[in-house]
Amino acid sequence: MSKDKNEPNGNESEDKQVMLTPWQKENQKYREMNGNQQGETASHETSEETPEKVPPPAEILDTSQTEKEDSRFENVKKRFKAAIEHNKETLKRPKTPQEKKLIKQLILILSVLGMAMLITIYFISPLSKVDNIVIAGVEKSDPQSIATSSGIRVGGPLWQQYRQRQVIANSVLEENPRLKSVAVSIVDLNRLKVSVEEYPIVAYAKQGDQFFQVIESGKIMQDEPVTEFSEKLPVLRDFKENDSLQEVIKAYNQFDASIQRQIMEIQSLATKKNPFRIKLFMKDGNEVIGLSTTIATKMPYYDKVVAEMDEKGVIDMEAGDSGIFSYPFSLREKEETKNSTENSTD
Repeated sequence: MSKDKNEPNGNESEDKQVMLTPWQKENQKYREMNGNQQGETASHETSEETPEKVPPPAEILDTSQTEKEDSRFENVKKRFKAAIEHNKETLKRPKTPQEKKLIKQLILILSVLGMAMLITIYFISPLSKVDNIVIAGVEKSDPQSIATSSGIRVGGPLWQQYRQRQVIANSVLEENPRLKSVAVSIVDLNRLKVSVEEYPIVAYAKQGDQFFQVIESGKIMQDEPVTEFSEKLPVLRDFKENDSLQEVIKAYNQFDASIQRQIMEIQSLATKKNPFRIKLFMKDGNEVIGLSTTIATKMPYYDKVVAEMDEKGVIDMEAGDSGIFSYPFSLREKEETKNSTENSTD
């Protein structure tokens, strides 16, 4: 019985297959065949592609970025070259009068602005202030006295004080009589240099038991007594700081060096009528009497007159502009004795 029941079921399935139309059957076969081919193709492709190694995505990305950067650099380089060529062509092109005028105006404006900026920077910098005072040319003078009398302020405005250099020079000369000239200049960017020239020492003045330097201006340096002095310079006796002293110095400077070396001492024989009368004591033992205003023209004959004298004596150059005569000391002593006898008799 059970067999009978199962059989109809099998028949039913066969009936169902039989019941398919011919078109349905062909379609079913096509689909089955197509499905099998796709499966084989997929399996075949999988088996062929498995051995190949695909490069990592990261490497592909880096290469593309490098290429982009190289391309960008090349573009910039080309643009730069093009700009240079354009500028060359622009420079070669003749400028129009209007362009030339504009360029000149631009250069002028930039120059003025640049100078104004540099000047402003300079005046706010330490270079515009006096850094130090330099004293040059000093031999006998006191450098500190010169610096003090100049009135220059270290740290003060450089150019403001430099513009007053003549005032500074006059102040230094007034306070330092030994100085002949003073000049103020700028050195080392911001230092003021005070260059001085001193009067030379021309003689020594004897006053009592002391000796003082006499400078070329006729000034006797009474604040600076000396204990040692050069034998090349004469000693002055009985002189004061007046015109007669200046005349003597003037005449002495006109003597030849050979005559100057022979003079040992100069004495003032000034009177109210003749304040310029002097006597020169020579190193060879002779004496010369004359006037400081005319003696410079007569002293060149000194050696010739001495050569004609038989003994030491007095050479009188006082009479006239060219009168010169001499007499021995023995004759002068007789005259002095005679005069003293006559005075005692009276």
